[in-house]
Amino acid sequence: MVKINIYGQALFEVVIALGVALLIIVAVISASVNSIKNSDSSKNVNVATRYSQEATEWLRGQRDLGWATFLTQASLSPGKIWCMNGLTPSLTVPTSQNVTSCQGSTKVISGTIFNRYVTLTILDETTQNIIQADVVTYWTDTQGAHFAPSSTKFTNWVVPPACLGKNTACSTTGGTPCCSGLTCNSSSKKCQQ
Repeated sequence: MVKINIYGQALFEVVIALGVALLIIVAVISASVNSIKNSDSSKNVNVATRYSQEATEWLRGQRDLGWATFLTQASLSPGKIWCMNGLTPSLTVPTSQNVTSCQGSTKVISGTIFNRYVTLTILDETTQNIIQADVVTYWTDTQGAHFAPSSTKFTNWVVPPACLGKNTACSTTGGTPCCSGLTCNSSSKKCQQ
């Protein structure tokens, strides 16, 4: 009888050892899965940030092509929303001035999981020489929704810095003069170089 108890005790020890080994294996697998999730999440943050920066640089180029045209793409607060769902940024008119109109599987940047939009807001109603561009690249994964925002203020660099914030409306008949270095356009009644 003593031998039966010894065999039973040995069997019990084997079951306990297997249980401990199984717990260790589960812990290692769980740590690996979390590490992979964090790695993917970090990669997505980097890619989304790059897409936001690309859009900002593209907008800078649009500003440099001509302030007057760039200005038509913006509005006073709350601003004008544009979808930017191409790999090469471009402004796409949304179905409504609501961020949700830039969402959905048909609005992702081609071949990616990312959506991108920009809000262009004229900050100074009087001079209209500053536009704030708020670019947001976002995506949803198993951990939820994530955002990579970028905010930049673009100025009308054609206007001399000393004139920024000053009245650009003018009169050729002795009314409001233009800032130094600018002349008054008689048809538009705006100061220009």
